[in-house]
Order: sequence, then C-alpha cells, then structure tokens
Amino acid sequence: MAYLVSARNLPRLIERYGYALSVKRLWNFSKVLASMGVSWVVRRPVVWGRPFMMMVEPTNFCNLKCPLCPSGNGQMERPRGNMDLERYRRLIDEIKDHVMLLMLWNQGEPFINKGFLEMVRYAREHRIPVMTSTNGHFVRTLDQALDIVDSGLSEMIISLDGVDQETYETYRVGGSL
Repeated sequence: MAYLVSARNLPRLIERYGYALSVKRLWNFSKVLASMGVSWVVRRPVVWGRPFMMMVEPTNFCNLKCPLCPSGNGQMERPRGNMDLERYRRLIDEIKDHVMLLMLWNQGEPFINKGFLEMVRYAREHRIPVMTSTNGHFVRTLDQALDIVDSGLSEMIISLDGVDQETYETYRVGGSL
C-alpha cells in the first residue's frame, strides 16, 4: 500500500480524497510520520498516533476456489462468517477521526456480505474513502453497478487473472469472464 502515500501520487490523492481531510486526521497522520522518522533515528519502534489506513474484512466467504487463496483452497483455519453491520458501525465510530482510507476486503468476496453497500455508505457518511477488491461476479446488471456507484465507493479493483476463459479458470477456479 506504499503507493497510496508516495510523493509522486500526492496530487492525485489530494484530488481524489481531499474531501476526507480534516484537522484531526492530518494531525494523526503527522504523528505517525514523525514516529516513523524518530524510530529510524533511534533504531527502535516509536509509535505516535493511530492507524491512518485500515483494512476491514466484510466476509471471509468466497464463491470461487482460487488455488492461492486460503479462503478458496480450504486452508483457512479461522471460523467463516460475515461481519455484523452493528459491529462494523461501532468500529467506524471508533476510527472515524483518524482513518483516511478504508480498504473493505481481505480473504473473502465482499459482495457476499448482504450489508456490504450499507457498510460503504456508512463510512462515506463519515467522509472516509472506501476501496474494495472483488472478483466481479456479483455485479451482473446495470442496476447493481449503479447501486455500487450510488453507495459512494471510492475505488473498486476487479480481479481478472487472464485474457481468456481457460487462463482465467486456472487462477479463479469456478469463475467465468
């Protein structure tokens, strides 16, 4: 995620996510950057501030059986489930003053969680930009695509691991282009 905060990308980031900036978030970000510098100088961890980016997993269920993914290949050792919307809201209420970017995905397909778009909307109500990554299988109609746009989702990565069906199926087992 280092590309998100590189100096080269700063103008693009400000243009795209400037609405999310606040005095509290910038102060927190400054403390984190300062602690990184001090840690380097004193050669030991110094932690000031709170995380300015966060990854939250809406679900660890997936509709595919990808060979390199613990969710898809059956090697996930933790319980499966969807994040409860009320728990998510409590989390957002706790982090809203310092998080500048929320990544809403991890080992599962986010759109399997029926409350996913409500999660996006709730974060956006608190001016937190939201990114997600999906295999795209749950975006089949124009209405579904418009619902995603209307939710306020900032960025969506769609994983397409192949230019033809045969190659795609190798990495996204059970998927179709």
